[in-house]
Amino acid sequence: GFRYVEVTGAKQVRVIAKKVHTDLLPLASFAAGEPTLTAIHKACHRSILACAQGAMLDCPQREQNEWTGDGMLTAEVVAMEFDSYDFYYEWMQKFKEEQFPSGAIPAIVPCRSNWPFNFANGLDWSSAIIHIPYYSFKYSGDRRIVDLMWEPMVRAMDYFATRSENGLMDFGVGDWVSIDPRCPIEITDTAYYRIDAVMMAEMAEACGRDASRWRELAAAIRRDFRDKYVKDGRLTEQTLTPLVAAVYAGMLDEGEIAAHVAAAAAIVMRDGDALRCGVHGLRMLFDAFGRYGYNELVLRVLTNDKKPGYAKAVKDGLLTLPEQFTYRTKECDTGVYASLNHQFTAMVDGWFFRYVAGIGNEGFGWDRTVIEPRLLDGLPEFCAEVRGITVARKDGCLRICCPHPFRLVLSGSATDHGAGDYEFKL
Repeated sequence: GFRYVEVTGAKQVRVIAKKVHTDLLPLASFAAGEPTLTAIHKACHRSILACAQGAMLDCPQREQNEWTGDGMLTAEVVAMEFDSYDFYYEWMQKFKEEQFPSGAIPAIVPCRSNWPFNFANGLDWSSAIIHIPYYSFKYSGDRRIVDLMWEPMVRAMDYFATRSENGLMDFGVGDWVSIDPRCPIEITDTAYYRIDAVMMAEMAEACGRDASRWRELAAAIRRDFRDKYVKDGRLTEQTLTPLVAAVYAGMLDEGEIAAHVAAAAAIVMRDGDALRCGVHGLRMLFDAFGRYGYNELVLRVLTNDKKPGYAKAVKDGLLTLPEQFTYRTKECDTGVYASLNHQFTAMVDGWFFRYVAGIGNEGFGWDRTVIEPRLLDGLPEFCAEVRGITVARKDGCLRICCPHPFRLVLSGSATDHGAGDYEFKL
């Protein structure tokens, strides 16, 4: 929780500093020919480990609270890149213990008596109870955490349903720490509500439970969202977070997606290749842009040190992730006072593995491994390793080492390969 030690009144001093955190073994590494990207990856891992203190904290030096939403935002990255299963399993037991009979969940788990229960525990923050078991199962193949949390997850979903007469939700803090005016909470809440329903359906099907209720709920939420927010094939809220939320949550028809992703990309370019949204926009943006062909834009954003963002934090000498990109430091005194070590913007790290390297799985565990690297002109060299899978690009070649059979998608064509080491000329 600190970077410097000042000692006065001593001519000689020896100081030993030790990093202390829950023993989360990193299972991933990333390095690129563009050093800023490597530095961002390292900052993500430093902040995640600093905040791993029995459960996932927001920051190690200030509040030190186990905010549910902070854990939800980085659940995929932590589940994929760290040996975090037992860590999350234990935290989910706390969720189960703290859940109210109504199904509601405190915003901090374990709940602190010095914080009001009612602050921040909207559907977005509370969706941690769905996302953490889902991603833990997805990247490990171990369903025990789903079996542990199935009843609490159902109760949480039942509680969400009591908060609205239809599929539109509107309670909580919304797109936190946005530089631009915050996206309407109803949009981000409802996006997460549909994502929760889809996750419930996928977990149910994988574990031999009836998934029909959750598929029907996901369809109903989408229908209600479109009735209010989509007119003549166009989203009525044309700012960044609503656009990427509608894409990421599957609210748009296939023929509508390209125009909406293009509109989101145009906003980012208009702002000088910078991101001015809050944490929910960030959570959904990297997937929306990554999946639909705007990875060169993401690369420009992540290497742009002229605007508030990840690259400027690297340039300013931060070794961890700031809570807000309009931060204040001793050298940069025009920003706002905020934490300089917050883990909840580490979702960017997933882009390196899931889109640059293209490492993914289409189920739970790695039985259906897909590798679909995006060959970016601005990034001719990188090496990504996650859970024993290595994808590296160098000197016009793509090297893949995979302990599972995998499908390779390269330049629009797909080929199946057995476990092993491969080299492909690009």
